[in-house]
Amino acid sequence: MLAKAKQKDIKSHANPELNDIINDPDNRTCADCGAKAPRWASVNLGLLMCIDCSGVHRNLGVHISTVKSLTLDKWQQKWIDTCKAIGNRCANDYYEARLPKDYKKPSHDDGRAAI
Repeated sequence: MLAKAKQKDIKSHANPELNDIINDPDNRTCADCGAKAPRWASVNLGLLMCIDCSGVHRNLGVHISTVKSLTLDKWQQKWIDTCKAIGNRCANDYYEARLPKDYKKPSHDDGRAAI
């Protein structure tokens, strides 16, 4: 039996109350492309993402996706509650539910243009 390597917990110094969200196994990769250790979030959609995907979300406009840094911005309680309640797995289950079965989701390795 192979021993599973313990993942190092990551902490937000600006928002220690985000530590549980950041260290949730479902949130350890970007919701959009699967990049490791996302440091940005769409606080109204309740999902975590990498810096490349955060740029895409910013371009959608704040009326669709409000992007905040996990480490640089001070978070409002309602944003924390939203991300705790939803998270990446729940968000992806909802937003990707109607995609065609043969749809290939872009990955971080595909580059920025694919995202």
